[in-house]
Amino acid sequence: KGKMLERIPQSELDDLVARVSGTGKFKRPAQFTQEGRTAVISDIHSNYWALKAVFENISEVGVDQILCAGDVIGYGPRPNECCYLLQRLGGPTVMGNHEFGVLNQDYRNFDMYGNITVLWTASVLDKSSLTWLRSLYRSHGDHKKQLKMVHGYPEDKGDNPMSKIDVYLFPTDEIGKGKQDKEYIEKYLSNSGVNILVTGHTHKPYILPVNGKYAINPGSVGQPRDGDLRASYALIGDGEPRIIRVDYAVYETVWEIKKLFLPRYLADRLADGK
Repeated sequence: KGKMLERIPQSELDDLVARVSGTGKFKRPAQFTQEGRTAVISDIHSNYWALKAVFENISEVGVDQILCAGDVIGYGPRPNECCYLLQRLGGPTVMGNHEFGVLNQDYRNFDMYGNITVLWTASVLDKSSLTWLRSLYRSHGDHKKQLKMVHGYPEDKGDNPMSKIDVYLFPTDEIGKGKQDKEYIEKYLSNSGVNILVTGHTHKPYILPVNGKYAINPGSVGQPRDGDLRASYALIGDGEPRIIRVDYAVYETVWEIKKLFLPRYLADRLADGK
């Protein structure tokens, strides 16, 4: 069993849930509904202080539902608190590669830091969190084909069974895939009937409009990698989709990572958003 921090009191977590769900006409739908305002989050990575700040911001904005594109856990120090909050708020969440790694110990497609924290996370997750993680699907789509949500890639890519979880989609990135991925997204949205494609995994936010449809990556709540250390999420259903950045107590998460003797690199990267 790995070293653990003292848990955030459940009353504090429940108060946060109440603040979010007490706004607007909040519901916990099993399916996405295009009516109302929707917050889209992803890549929380066990960063409770970032998730708390995002939920506080969402409670001020007022939303009707929350979608999560995976990686609730991994890297960060508070996986159980983050799982609890997502369970209680109850909107659709898909499985990310870190959830898959915790549930499948023979899967090790991570760097050194990912492997270390997957093992630590698996050792500290409580029964309720594990049960919830096992219930997650690799993709989510509503019955009207309004929305498709995955962590990685929207379709099976060749013979890669992990496409939906562990393939990066970089339509605006500088690594050389941008043009190729942009063309793929445009073709996918034009031919699939899907109006909104939600992905995560890259930790870099973007909104790509395609003839009245949208591909949206909300960026990362808990480990931004676009040079902006603020937590990131997307808001849809209220005019044009937009990315929202939120300040949070970065130093709290940095301190907790160091206190647990998790890799120092994971604390340092939070301070520069890379």
